[in-house]
Amino acid sequence: MLRNYVTDADLRTHYPNLVKQIWPSQSGSAAVQIAEAFDHMQNDLYNKGINPRLCMIPLDLRYSTSDQPGGVPKVMSESASAVGSPYSGNNERRLVLSVIANTGINSVKLQGSNDPGGTPNASTWSDISGAVISLSGSGSVGTQTVQFADQFRWYRYVSTIATSGSCIYSASLVEVIFDHAIVMGTFRLIFGDMTIEKDDIWDRRKVQADEEYDRLLEQIKFGYDLNDNGTLSPDETQRTGQVTFLR
Repeated sequence: MLRNYVTDADLRTHYPNLVKQIWPSQSGSAAVQIAEAFDHMQNDLYNKGINPRLCMIPLDLRYSTSDQPGGVPKVMSESASAVGSPYSGNNERRLVLSVIANTGINSVKLQGSNDPGGTPNASTWSDISGAVISLSGSGSVGTQTVQFADQFRWYRYVSTIATSGSCIYSASLVEVIFDHAIVMGTFRLIFGDMTIEKDDIWDRRKVQADEEYDRLLEQIKFGYDLNDNGTLSPDETQRTGQVTFLR
């Protein structure tokens, strides 16, 4: 199911001073506009014949995706450090933990391998830069996520559980291909609200965001669960510019 992981930090990569333009009642956050832009994008995809429910199928790092009806990552408990099994990835570049309970100072990191063999050798694994999530007590309960840049053929998770610590969580990878469209959709809302007159700076920025959003919605290529079985095969891809049929 298509999910929204865009935050204010993603907006600030384009406009570092954007927080100064957000209404005081929002305490410097564009969360409301981000949520609305995501809703608009889902509607636009649906109108193109693309079912958001069949997008962004997670690659579970703790159980085989073939063992997950509906593509929902399984939640498991760990009371000791562990190394996960290798899984072949596609275009996933976001690590997502759904933390149900956490005791102690723990962490989960992602490792990658480009070993061309059937199963990667232990010596071919390397830590992926930035792909680590630290967990501290019960304050870490909820969704924890981090985006990374490097892509590999194989992925696995490595957890470090503190002495007397424990964690109940799921770990998966998802695509980030829709994030930029959500960002541009958010800018359309913000800049449109700030426009005072035609062709002022905010109107021009809105036009640019409009054009970029429309371009993305015609070119994005993403994993699409055509068989509606909760898993993705390498040939299950879709472009937003293609006409398809809703399931």
